[in-house]
Amino acid sequence: MTPFVTQFGTVVTAVQTAYDDGGKPFYDYGHPSNIVNRLLSKLRDASTYSKRFPAIFLFQDFAEERQKDLSYLIPSCTVIIAASTKPHYSEAERYTKNFVPTLYPLYDLLIEAIKTSNVLEWYPEEVRKIDRVYWGKSGLYGNDGNIFNDYIDAIEIEFRNLINLKTC
Repeated sequence: MTPFVTQFGTVVTAVQTAYDDGGKPFYDYGHPSNIVNRLLSKLRDASTYSKRFPAIFLFQDFAEERQKDLSYLIPSCTVIIAASTKPHYSEAERYTKNFVPTLYPLYDLLIEAIKTSNVLEWYPEEVRKIDRVYWGKSGLYGNDGNIFNDYIDAIEIEFRNLINLKTC
């Protein structure tokens, strides 16, 4: 079986190829605290510091349900599209400087890449999107702190009913 995180990475590669605004979005997956730790290690290396954002993160854990055709249904998974920001930006500035030029285009590219993917199927196409203006940490969610040790704006996406088509 090809792991879902690998298949999702294939979809993100299509997004990286299609994204034409300078740097390619960084892809990572895992538990949010582990992603934060890997981002921190990129802070320490001058060659990777500027390559941390924009980013697409696939949060684990998620269920995978084996189907009769040997594919795997992922009933729900959370993906974050993040861009660095400035702490003093107002909400209006965040939309002007991050959401409209960076986050929304990446979101649209990700949706299109999933729809046209030959490794994932999305039926029925269900998604829940939340704009996270200065993403905070009331638990993992909220706006009273900063979970990424970076100033970021993000789109949180909950995909429902993705199917991992590659089984071997």
